[in-house]
Amino acid sequence: MAQQEINEKHRGESLPSPRKSDDEIMEVNDTDGDQAATQSTQFWRSSQAVVAEKKLSITDNKKLQGIPRPLANTKFLHSNATSHKWAFGAIAELIDNAVDEIPNGATHVVVDRITNPRDNAPALLIQDNGGGMDPDGLRRCVGLGFSSKDAANSVGRYGNGFKTSTMRLATDAIVFTRTLPPYGSLPKLSVALLSQTFLIQTQRTNIVAPVLDFEISSTGQPMAFLNNPSTALDTWNHKLNVVLQWSPFSTLDLLLKQFEDIGAHGTKIVLYNLYNDSDVPELDFDTDCRDIQLQRPTIQQNKYQHLQESHISYRLKFSLRAYASILYLNTLPNNFQIILRGQPVKPYRIAETLEIPKVVPYKPAKVVQRVCVNTTLGFIENARQLNVHGFNIYHKNRLILPFWKVLQESSSRGRGIVGVLEVNYIQPTHDKQDFERTDVFARLENKLKEMQLDFWKQNCHLIGYQNRSSKSSNGAFAEDQIAEEAATDPALPRKRRRSLEFDDKTVAEENRNPNPRNPKPSLSPSPSNPINSQKVFTESSEVQNLRQENAELRFQLERHKQIERQQFDALGRLQIRESEWRKSVQQIEELRKMRNSGVVVKME
Repeated sequence: MAQQEINEKHRGESLPSPRKSDDEIMEVNDTDGDQAATQSTQFWRSSQAVVAEKKLSITDNKKLQGIPRPLANTKFLHSNATSHKWAFGAIAELIDNAVDEIPNGATHVVVDRITNPRDNAPALLIQDNGGGMDPDGLRRCVGLGFSSKDAANSVGRYGNGFKTSTMRLATDAIVFTRTLPPYGSLPKLSVALLSQTFLIQTQRTNIVAPVLDFEISSTGQPMAFLNNPSTALDTWNHKLNVVLQWSPFSTLDLLLKQFEDIGAHGTKIVLYNLYNDSDVPELDFDTDCRDIQLQRPTIQQNKYQHLQESHISYRLKFSLRAYASILYLNTLPNNFQIILRGQPVKPYRIAETLEIPKVVPYKPAKVVQRVCVNTTLGFIENARQLNVHGFNIYHKNRLILPFWKVLQESSSRGRGIVGVLEVNYIQPTHDKQDFERTDVFARLENKLKEMQLDFWKQNCHLIGYQNRSSKSSNGAFAEDQIAEEAATDPALPRKRRRSLEFDDKTVAEENRNPNPRNPKPSLSPSPSNPINSQKVFTESSEVQNLRQENAELRFQLERHKQIERQQFDALGRLQIRESEWRKSVQQIEELRKMRNSGVVVKME
């Protein structure tokens, strides 16, 4: 069918009254598979079994006709999207899909605001110049659980990211894609509509997604492409009418015009009917014409507020440009760029901005492959004024946990320390905002705590902090430290003052007993030493180690002082002998002079 005939037939045509079946609206290839790998009994790895597809014969299809298929209710699109708790996490999912197209020639992804031509409302555009999708690939994209990505090189593996991310940001989405055809074939264009509005308004009981395929003829005109010869043309026309009525593009000319800026290959996603947050649009396109923002989190008003707001750990919570700048650890191949609102996003390398950087290796135990994780630790700029710390954990170059805190914020220990590491031996959750909580991850968390405390113990004095295990000459420094911390975190003073008071008492107790070979009795509760449980202070292993080191240093200091006194006494005796020797020499010289002058010297 030529484009002119399609235009004449569907220009201004409304949805036909006869209702088509769901199978006629959405074409799905019936496939089954043989399990090629044993399914894991561990929950997080149970989806890694490889299933090889195969075409069913006509006989097999007839045998399966009497078996009912599991259906997905229309509400599943929304409930499935709730896995994305953060709007920027959903946008990052769509950016990941474009990054996965780098091996197919993708050099950029465009994230921008466009206008819905139907109601002039804002819409979100995600477009890349990757390899695109063929008709079967697009049907897998809007289907559930289909993924053809290489698990070894790609973060995505569940085949669910497109559905969760698009339906998290908007109620409706339309996809345009074009791919380079095999040799000797005609180019093909495909359009898919995933619309909750359509499903609800037409009272559908299960999810359907109309998919249209076009083929570019030798004259350059698009024609209806029927990938299944048994599919009737009126079914294709019915799907076209559904797309024209429920998408932002009400005519065929406007629909096909969306392929013009795609070029020879690529994918274009338009999200419309965007969600609101408390009657305010969730995505803010107006505050910054170069950015897409969320509502800003509120922070305590203080003299360091401008420093807190300018730090990347704060800005990434509401600025897509800030979040995208740290989304990938290393430079992407092909000089791939994220173009946000018409301007490229400049990558921000956290590890390169740290002061006093240190690389700490870690070899995790009980993993399938022996790996070594290098963690870069350091202080952020203005560490004394900013209440910022945590680890930025990446997986296969993709940020999963930004500024993840492993220490309690009520303590000043670890303040200002930021780490960067890449963990490829632990799988992230399917929303890519957390890791699977296994025993391997728990060991990593404990190791990161140890790293942060060790780095703090060794370097906190370099930024003006005092190690709690060391003795302070007076309380002035501690009080100044409390006052400065109170400016950035009002919850700290009371807890810090109590902890410092305990430290002063402990230091005084140790000063009265400097000999580590004869320590004071333990204050820990025991049957022979009952103590009021409210007064018991439970010490961590770190504090106990610091106490022991402090006592050993005091013992060595006393030993050095004793040696110094012995050396001083020996020096005094030598000086006395030297004085006596000088007197003897002087007397001998006087006697020699008198003898030479003829004076008789009577020796006693």
